[in-house]
Amino acid sequence: GMASACGGPTFKLSACIQGFQNVDEGSVASSSSRGPKPGSRPFVTLSCGQRSKQTEVGDWAEDERRFRFDEALTMEVSAESEVCVSLSCLQEYDLFVAALDLRPTRIGEEG
Repeated sequence: GMASACGGPTFKLSACIQGFQNVDEGSVASSSSRGPKPGSRPFVTLSCGQRSKQTEVGDWAEDERRFRFDEALTMEVSAESEVCVSLSCLQEYDLFVAALDLRPTRIGEEG
């Protein structure tokens, strides 16, 4: 491979991220629940030092009871590299705007 900044050889590491299933109650997905929490959008991040790559948001597969990613993340690393795989979750909320009829408030008067 090529030489890294610290002088060691580097190689490309590919991580195939297939899916995520969690059986802890109250998590993003639970085997005892009816599926993911509404608005849950998990993704996986592969990081090494200051560099990181992340998957697209996973799709809920009802038949498998898990989130599917089916994505490969590739990163250049050395034999001394520490690689971290983490799962994060974006949470979307539906915000309903209420129409309020407020009386006008006088904020100033001239004359």
